[in-house]
Amino acid sequence: FMTAYLWEFIGIGFLIYLFALVLPFASLLWVMVIKRFMGGDIYRNNVTPGVYPKWSRMHLRTWCIGRLEATVLRTLGMMFRSAPLMASVLRRLGATVGNNLQCAHNVEFSGPLDLLSIEDDVAIQTGAYIHMSRWAGQELHIGPVHLENGCKIGMRAGVADHVTVGHGTWITPLTPILSDVGSEEMWEGAPARFSGRCMELKRTANGCRYAYPFWFMETLNILMQIFLDFWLLVAPIAAVTWFAVTFIPGRETGLAGEYFKITPLHELVWNMGLCAFITTWVAVVLISVLGCLFLRCTAASPGLYPSRGLKAALLMYRVKKMNQVQRLWTWSITGQYLRALAGVRYT
Repeated sequence: FMTAYLWEFIGIGFLIYLFALVLPFASLLWVMVIKRFMGGDIYRNNVTPGVYPKWSRMHLRTWCIGRLEATVLRTLGMMFRSAPLMASVLRRLGATVGNNLQCAHNVEFSGPLDLLSIEDDVAIQTGAYIHMSRWAGQELHIGPVHLENGCKIGMRAGVADHVTVGHGTWITPLTPILSDVGSEEMWEGAPARFSGRCMELKRTANGCRYAYPFWFMETLNILMQIFLDFWLLVAPIAAVTWFAVTFIPGRETGLAGEYFKITPLHELVWNMGLCAFITTWVAVVLISVLGCLFLRCTAASPGLYPSRGLKAALLMYRVKKMNQVQRLWTWSITGQYLRALAGVRYT
């Protein structure tokens, strides 16, 4: 690898990236096989709602299945921002999902997913909690969750087991729902309280109609994400790695293999470790700067966007990139400068 060209590094990096894209679906297949042996069905867990003691067979089985399902959803959220893909994976994991589900990638599902029923046009916003299981002392309570047509679960809101959220109901952010709620209602606060009625606006629905088939738009969405990840992630890392290899002393000899034969082990470990450390940090800084420049150059205008349109897909991709920068650099001085570079204004 010490004598490879830049395009070879980029090619290897792109192959690794393609492997990462396949990883969520490979994990899904593995989970389906495990569920087949544990419950006799590749989709459903065949878990009976009820109350079970701690450390019981049902507790351990639910815990194991939950960890496997969480792994699939976590890897899917890392690689893709696609509502149809999320809905499809939830169906393969046993959930009953209707049409046009808009589910954020970091929604926390707890408990057997085959007890989750979601009807059409449901929105589950970022950080929401959908729990088909909960602990009460030393007892594990498992029960179904039913989200009816057009309901919306706000950010960081929670829905517990044995709960039905009615048609068109809005659960506002940070609101825990522990019992059934009716249709076209608005619930807010903690503990949750009924605060009014809500209904869908026809103007909003008419303004967000799809001009093209959703499968076509989602295909463009996935291709756009792969294209952007290549230039914002794969190519920079490959370029930094290729550039760093030129500083390895063995490259100067013209025969890379001889360097590893004649160099003492401690010196080899020191040189390679130092090179890897510097390369990693340079790559992280470069990716962050490029991501912030991308955010600054692709600013979005306020308005209504169809959820399956390219504008909305680009907006969600930008949110993903901004969250990555904030999660990596937090509120350090570097993080604040990067936010300013991305277009955040401080007053």
